[in-house]
Amino acid sequence: MRPIPIGLLPSTMTWYAPKGGRSMAGEFEDEGHEVEHVRLDRSQGSTVRDASVRDHVAGTVYADAANSVGDLPPVGARVVIGGFDGVVRTSQTFYGFGDRVHHTELGVG
Repeated sequence: MRPIPIGLLPSTMTWYAPKGGRSMAGEFEDEGHEVEHVRLDRSQGSTVRDASVRDHVAGTVYADAANSVGDLPPVGARVVIGGFDGVVRTSQTFYGFGDRVHHTELGVG
């Protein structure tokens, strides 16, 4: 399976880890981490199957295994992409052939 073309991954995402690993207070580390070549689709996340989570998802971030550069954020991290500022609600990895990761979809809201 071919990678997602870079032309379809126009954005850079900055993410901030939750303080204490999994902060419920909405507090995040000051140091941001960048991931280049991602795509934010502001429509409802089609891969979110749990209705209680789907209501809180404002979009999906697509990160390609080959063309996106940087470590991906964990669930609970704050993400900033252009004018969008939200929290990772879900993370789902999609595989190509065998155990090769093709891309990851982050439900954000």
